[in-house]
Amino acid sequence: MTHSIERLDLEAYTGTDPQDHEADTEDSDIISSRDVHHDPWLIPASAELQAFAEEIFEYLEDHCPRPARQRSDARERRKAIVENILTNVALLVHHQPEGSRLVSLPTTRR
Repeated sequence: MTHSIERLDLEAYTGTDPQDHEADTEDSDIISSRDVHHDPWLIPASAELQAFAEEIFEYLEDHCPRPARQRSDARERRKAIVENILTNVALLVHHQPEGSRLVSLPTTRR
């Protein structure tokens, strides 16, 4: 199942009330109630956002060095990452109060 930028159930998505304007704590390492967790399944829902993601991706591909040998799916994986990050940022800017942050919880590797 994939999500889209059009998702409107923000309270269920973020676990917070989008209208909550509490002051942030002074310690920026503490996750506040206005922080929005990164959703690794978001994809662009509009043609405009998809085109913008493509433009950013092509710019990065042209300006970042790559090793001679890569996995066969490396380009598509990088493109999916750019689309996902851009969609998360668009959701944050469009639906969350000013000062909200996009956060990603650290993962543990075994």
